[in-house]
Amino acid sequence: MSLKKLLFTLLLLPSLGANATLISNIDNFNNRTFLSGLGHDGYVVNGPLDPAPGLQFVDATETYGQTFTVGNDSILDSFSFFLANNQNDVFIDFAVYLMAWDGDKAEGPVLFESSPLSTANVAGARQFDLFSVMTNSLALETGREYVAFLSTSAFFDPNVSEDTAPRSVSVGGVNGNSYTEGRAVFINNDGDFASLTSQTWNGFSNDFAFSLEFSPTEVPEPSALALFGLALAGMAIRRRKTK
Repeated sequence: MSLKKLLFTLLLLPSLGANATLISNIDNFNNRTFLSGLGHDGYVVNGPLDPAPGLQFVDATETYGQTFTVGNDSILDSFSFFLANNQNDVFIDFAVYLMAWDGDKAEGPVLFESSPLSTANVAGARQFDLFSVMTNSLALETGREYVAFLSTSAFFDPNVSEDTAPRSVSVGGVNGNSYTEGRAVFINNDGDFASLTSQTWNGFSNDFAFSLEFSPTEVPEPSALALFGLALAGMAIRRRKTK
């Protein structure tokens, strides 16, 4: 092999095996379903949810998530999911989080928290939009279970008044249990974020529609670096001989 070819091969080495790994069921989204509403509490005044005159309090679910098990590629780059507004001009604010999962509930510190997000730009009522959140190359542990979740808890208003309408959106799901190393989960925790690690979450029979993108953990290749150094040295010697 010529020195030029060797150098070209060595320059390509860092990119070998760098393809992203996906944990995803989005390909099955044609088999989609609406999971229950993620949102804020509020009152319906003589509305369709209230068959009699007066007020009806609607207790929305503040937190929905998907548990998953990390494979060999353990650097999480992004988390994607679907949301749909239930009514035109009725939006919610929320954030995306990631924590470890103990089989029943979240545990430990928050490993990732997104900036505040909103469904204000979702196309229209009952139309799903794809949200993708970059997770800053978050290093996770191979073989461990985690939960990626959406929550309105940080935006929860405990002072719900009679003129406060409930706000909720539908979370995109996939019928059946296509992903066997995790499940869709939820908890009604109002504004109590601490209860996410102290109370057992509930589960769904259907999956959360989601995609998690991982990149491999990069390990230095001493042998490749050594070859690269030898190639450079060889080029220097060759230049001296040709002078």
